[in-house]
Amino acid sequence: MVKIGDADAIFAYANNKSPAVRRAIVLAFRRLKDGRIGKFLNDSDLSIAVEAVQAINDNYIEGARKDLAAATHLLGKSTWPVDMRILNAMIRAGGDENAKRLIKVASDTSLSEYARTEALFLIERFEKAPPTDDNGNVSPDRRPAKN
Repeated sequence: MVKIGDADAIFAYANNKSPAVRRAIVLAFRRLKDGRIGKFLNDSDLSIAVEAVQAINDNYIEGARKDLAAATHLLGKSTWPVDMRILNAMIRAGGDENAKRLIKVASDTSLSEYARTEALFLIERFEKAPPTDDNGNVSPDRRPAKN
């Protein structure tokens, strides 16, 4: 798909019923760094949405960073590293809406203590984004100790 070189032609299949086709589009858009990958954060197949989260964060797809920051519906649905990528997008994208999202995450008792603690940490540093590692992730890991 990537060698076709026509992202519009690839995107034409974004609503295909086949999860395999949608996953292939996500993987192609990951390599193309196409911002339309953000659409797949709402895919009905959680594994495709998670693939989109990883692609946007790990490949610095800035055209979809705001979509990733808004993907709070995915928090707690997969793994802690996936949650970290979503929270990371909020601070990297900045703005009032993301500050509100972080406050909402910090106060949402249905989310893990890890997510709530990280949200508080990011709120504290919101005006001046912390340094990131080579993958664009806020570092170091600040998970709370288990009781």
